[in-house]
Amino acid sequence: MNETTASPVFVHAWWRASSTWFWAKLRRQPGLRCYYEPLNERLAYWTAPLLRGYRPDPAALRRSKHPPMERPYFAEYLELYEAGGTGYALPLSYERYLLAPGKEDAALERYLAGLIAHAAARKERAVLCFVRSPMRALWMKRRFGGLHIAQLRNPRDQWASFRAQGRNGSSYFTAGMLLIAERLQARFPAALAGMPALPRLTLRPRALSADGPALAPQAEYRLFMLLWLASALQSLSASEIVLDSDRLSSDAAGRRAVEAALAAQGLRADLSDAAAPSHVELPLAAKALQAAEEWAVRRLARESRALALFDPARVTAGLARLAPVSRSLVQRSLAACGRASTPRAAPPRG
Repeated sequence: MNETTASPVFVHAWWRASSTWFWAKLRRQPGLRCYYEPLNERLAYWTAPLLRGYRPDPAALRRSKHPPMERPYFAEYLELYEAGGTGYALPLSYERYLLAPGKEDAALERYLAGLIAHAAARKERAVLCFVRSPMRALWMKRRFGGLHIAQLRNPRDQWASFRAQGRNGSSYFTAGMLLIAERLQARFPAALAGMPALPRLTLRPRALSADGPALAPQAEYRLFMLLWLASALQSLSASEIVLDSDRLSSDAAGRRAVEAALAAQGLRADLSDAAAPSHVELPLAAKALQAAEEWAVRRLARESRALALFDPARVTAGLARLAPVSRSLVQRSLAACGRASTPRAAPPRG
């Protein structure tokens, strides 16, 4: 391996942004060890015997719109389980979901370093495909270097997909979003002050649930947008390559440009079947969606500024690679935040 193809790869996405589709593409390439969702809470559940016996349910794959696969999602971790464990611990998923680049997190650093070393020991390149990393992307960039990829999807369709994967708008993904908010609220109370009361959330290795009254759709979309913007600003700041699922699905020239950028970094992927669906039906009218988006832009620039860690020059450089809806929202947020240049956060509580 040369220096480029030996360096680790970090893919920063959020749920329902075609992250599993892209992970499955890279997984097919020899010489890569593509770790599926390294911060997934189910990593605390798996054991070597369970993982050896597990086979993906084709019906569940279809419901999730995940590609067919011959091996389990977490097969790349099997040797670590057989050797005594992965080093993962449940608090790594959500407890410190936002990390400023200069902060210390010895447990997370040790765990990720272990995955990278495991791949290197087998002469493979580590590819860590996250859905819980965007608000830690700059931290990972400073600690590990490597190639970073930001994967985004326009927030309206992404939120619709969150809701469509459950019943009555409640799903694992909406519960996960609420859990992120709960953890952030505990550490940065001013950033989420005045938000409606969240449902009671329970996290276990095999289950994530929300009990109690659900948020009204407008409040839920406001919260979703706030986290979407903070995630987009930071992941774009850390990344050399941008994968916009909407643009990949609709812009052949843009898709070829992404394939070329990946190939230049030693990653071969045919993205011609990109097809992020558009959701026509949403529980809010267009004016209400727009009002929630404007609220989130203003809020991130003021009361919730502690959540916005970004490098304005890097974000600006990535704007051209976004589809129009996402580009407009990121651009407006960047302007509202005053293009503050240094990635910093107000001191968290605890």
